[in-house]
Amino acid sequence: MFDSTPVLSLFVPNPQGTRWAIGDIHGCYRSLVALVEDQIRPQQGDQLFFLGDYIDRGPDSGAVIDYILELKQAGLEIYTLRGNHEQMLLDLLADGDEMSLRFQRHLQYYNCVGMCDEEGYLQDRYVRFMDNLLHYVELDDYFLVHGAFDFNSATPFATPKAMLWSKTHRHNPQMMGHKRLVHGHSTRTLEAILAAIAARAMVIPVDGGCAYTDTKRGLPNGSLGYLCAFNLDTWELRSQKNTESSI
Repeated sequence: MFDSTPVLSLFVPNPQGTRWAIGDIHGCYRSLVALVEDQIRPQQGDQLFFLGDYIDRGPDSGAVIDYILELKQAGLEIYTLRGNHEQMLLDLLADGDEMSLRFQRHLQYYNCVGMCDEEGYLQDRYVRFMDNLLHYVELDDYFLVHGAFDFNSATPFATPKAMLWSKTHRHNPQMMGHKRLVHGHSTRTLEAILAAIAARAMVIPVDGGCAYTDTKRGLPNGSLGYLCAFNLDTWELRSQKNTESSI
């Protein structure tokens, strides 16, 4: 499946405004709205980069995608990357599995039933959204990706599997030059994310495990359950504690 998948990428020049990289949302619609409207408060000219995994786990995957589409329709400069969870759903569709029991169980297990119409079919706008997601974005000073790049490959920027699934997050100066790597996919505690930012590390994680409770990971109270936005210009982190009614 991955070998024949074309890599969708984009070079995005610096804007007049501010740039934000937002980590894995996983169906946490209320948390996303709170982060964007109460903390980021984007203005025209700002750029918002979403690093994938919009669906699954949280209570309202469809509302997350709808909200991102609304931000775009409002004239904001929105860039959406592909996560492994979107790819899994696309793979099921590519297998002709949309109405199979396996597909329905996937939708139910990952709280994606709200993305379907009354007959149980995945609505077209969600399929189009996922089909057009980028595998990575290159900026003047960063590479943004959901997973990682496989620098053991002869073609690291043409290997989609690593970009979606890899948790081996490395900076390669020969391939990346001075540009840092910002990624999602691998859940990190808020403390670890802040430490990487404080150290001005070449690799910055932004997945604060918004859809996870601490008890699921056996971590100290307050370690996970954050939706994070990293300011690519000022190096400020905005974090929104999960505000969903249920997980």
